Amino acid sequence: MAMHFLPILPMGVFFSIGAVIIEFWIVKWTVLKRSTSRIIVSGEIAESMKSEFDFCLVCFGVGMIFKEAILCIMNSQPIWIEKVTIIILIFALLNWLGLTNFIVNCLYGCCAGKDEVNDLAVWSTEN
Repeated sequence: MAMHFLPILPMGVFFSIGAVIIEFWIVKWTVLKRSTSRIIVSGEIAESMKSEFDFCLVCFGVGMIFKEAILCIMNSQPIWIEKVTIIILIFALLNWLGLTNFIVNCLYGCCAGKDEVNDLAVWSTEN
């Protein structure tokens, strides 16, 4: 049965892209034109979304660790978590806790709480 649909498989990508674009514009029109909400959205929503995005990165790292552990258990192998996953989780946690700038300043000693640029740093440029 699947062989009958094989000739239209390459066109499925274009149909899918078209469907996503059409659905986006229909939902956008529905939200903007037919919404009866009287809520005023301010810039505070962007700030709260930034903190939620950091939390989502932490959840992603934890989920990756669980996924790798479950796959190892299902394949009767010892639990082996990739180093990249651990690094992603550590940096996501540091970013979520707001310690990223502190760690970078401790490691490199560049811009330690100042607004000036360290001239000895290889990556700095003069304005």
